[in-house]
Amino acid sequence: MADPDVAEAMARSFLGKLPPELVDELLAEGERTDYPAGTTFYREGDAPRAVLVIEGLLRVYMTSAAGRQVTVRYARGADVLGIAVLVGGPVNVAVQALAPCSLFRINARTLLEAARQDARVAWAVAEELNRRLYEMTEATMATFQNTLTIRRPTDDVFAFLADFENIPTWNYAIVETKKTAPGPVGVGTTYRQLRSMPGRSEEGFEVTVFEPTSRLEVHGDIGPFTATVGYLLAPVGDGTQLINVVDLESASGAVRLLAPLATARVRAAVAANLNTLKQTLEATGQGVTG
Repeated sequence: MADPDVAEAMARSFLGKLPPELVDELLAEGERTDYPAGTTFYREGDAPRAVLVIEGLLRVYMTSAAGRQVTVRYARGADVLGIAVLVGGPVNVAVQALAPCSLFRINARTLLEAARQDARVAWAVAEELNRRLYEMTEATMATFQNTLTIRRPTDDVFAFLADFENIPTWNYAIVETKKTAPGPVGVGTTYRQLRSMPGRSEEGFEVTVFEPTSRLEVHGDIGPFTATVGYLLAPVGDGTQLINVVDLESASGAVRLLAPLATARVRAAVAANLNTLKQTLEATGQGVTG
């Protein structure tokens, strides 16, 4: 019997459009593997492979000759990685788990052979490659991340971030953030906040991921954008590594009209705010508030 999580993720992915008998064959032949956060499970030069993301968050990136990493895309549940390399051969990218991930290996030989023999399968693969091409073009303008190390225990950093009413203490553009849902903070908790820049406005967001003490994510209005903002935390030495991932939704007209200038300005503002967050948490006598 197929793993229900795998079957559900496959049904939501482009693989769900394939002929049912092929889907059953892929489910029977594949293998599920779990990876902890920080694992790099595909490196430059590795043999091509295809995987279905069941859950988690992954980063696909390239490394320049100078050692600079450039993120190509992020992958979440129901995304399929590796279709392009199956068709075109190896490329110089690596894939890293930013959060604990569960992946399902797809039998590449079975999928490619079916694509050669069945026009329906070939068309589904072509549609997926086309979709990824457009998404990559937009994502380079609308997605970015910042990484920093904070000399505070991970528990403290998570608690401070998870009390979103602390936002005005480290985000210079926010005057006030107020919780609008009863009970403790968790998935589904909503907030309203008053912004003073670039213009005075009110906006709202909702907590979409709450995993003490490793991961937070919110989705909602961020200035002129609709965005998803994630925080990934991991102990490092006597402090905490914090990865902040910002995804400005490509459906936003503002992103398409103003990118890449607007995105560059947002990224600079986010980096400045994160530096203030770091200083606030590291300052002598400053602990977790709220």
